[in-house]
Amino acid sequence: MASDGIVLQNYYVAWQCNPTRASFLTGRYNYRLGYSSVPGQFVNLPLEESTVAEELKRYGYRTALIGKWHMGFQAWPYTPTHRGFDTFYGYYGGHVDYWSKVGFSHKYPYELDLTDQTSLVTDAEERGEHMSLLLGRKASGAIQVHAELDPEKPLFLFYSMLNVHSGTSGLRVNALLGKGMDAPSEYLDKCTFAAQADEGEADEGGDLEQADPEAALEARKDHQGYCALLVMLDEAVGDLLCALDQHLDDSRSTLVVVSSDNGAWGAFPEGNVGVRGQKANLTEGGIHAPALLWAPRKGDKTRHEGALIPEAARGTRYHGIVHVTDWLPTFLGLASGGAWAGPLSGRPVDGLDMWTALTSEQGNSEEAELERELVHNVNPAGAGNLPPTSSIQLGLVKLIAGAVHKYGNAQVAMEPPPGGEAPRAATECLLSNFSAGA
Repeated sequence: MASDGIVLQNYYVAWQCNPTRASFLTGRYNYRLGYSSVPGQFVNLPLEESTVAEELKRYGYRTALIGKWHMGFQAWPYTPTHRGFDTFYGYYGGHVDYWSKVGFSHKYPYELDLTDQTSLVTDAEERGEHMSLLLGRKASGAIQVHAELDPEKPLFLFYSMLNVHSGTSGLRVNALLGKGMDAPSEYLDKCTFAAQADEGEADEGGDLEQADPEAALEARKDHQGYCALLVMLDEAVGDLLCALDQHLDDSRSTLVVVSSDNGAWGAFPEGNVGVRGQKANLTEGGIHAPALLWAPRKGDKTRHEGALIPEAARGTRYHGIVHVTDWLPTFLGLASGGAWAGPLSGRPVDGLDMWTALTSEQGNSEEAELERELVHNVNPAGAGNLPPTSSIQLGLVKLIAGAVHKYGNAQVAMEPPPGGEAPRAATECLLSNFSAGA
């Protein structure tokens, strides 16, 4: 997909899953929505906000959510089928065990969290299937059902995978519920090299292996499981593309976006190579995420006439800044033919319609416009499990005020772009030129 699509080189999300999802669904900064901290499983996306699914329904779209919701479930109005999604199959909370489907909050299991529309799933086979395989099958099935009902009607499918989130609140929270990185044996067998590589590295360093051999063994197993879940994720995306090809006669107007919702967790630092920090903080390792766009070619898959992504943009990297809030206005701009004038809520979006920039030759050069203002968070007092931390960005220079790391000491830190140094007057320059996010 990357070799025939557009890779986003400077793509930013929030530091953790639910603030990112809130911004994706609304096109608005997370701090405007009550997500300036990480409030846990039971915080609801405000009802006065309209979602991308509700907006797309204005233009005749059928909408479906497969997988994770995490935007509230304390009352029916906060659940997916009341927020614009015609169909929902997945889990309401932030994460579930891959096998048992039991959800977690603050390291304690609560209940089975697997729902079809508004009903708890009772089918024993589905409840016993590995979550990655189950959701992949349901996503492909949603495309098939759409084609059978009315293939001429546009479809918005939000396929929100569990992989490679740990299946529990930690990697080894509850032995009765399994390990967080569990995968079927056939996928673990494909990743024996990951455990072997970790073993060799541990032998070279020697610290963990000598101090706690049992912990070192568990760490190698976790890395093997992480690798296996990545393989399953890649396979699930491939299955989805096959379903598009099989069930849609003309998929020229299809756009596929692949996006992470935060940086890698500290237990798997190889996911953040080249940047500092991790998930749950505002450094690059927490919010600078991978993403790409891909669109099928016309008909025989060798011609590009009529396809969404022009030939000149295929196989390129977009070097400009893209934010998770941009997806809603970009999708609505495409869906409406440029006629969309703003959300049903009447509340202004913070994102931009990026389509022209993403598909232009200028945008896909290293000289792409970078002087964009972003608000990553406004949380001066501290709340939830995030300490006082706020962050703004101008171009590739970011100001973090408060705790740079999730449990770090209070400080103000300038973070230069990878491989570069922030200028001495970076703080003054950034603040004097910054106007967004009021």
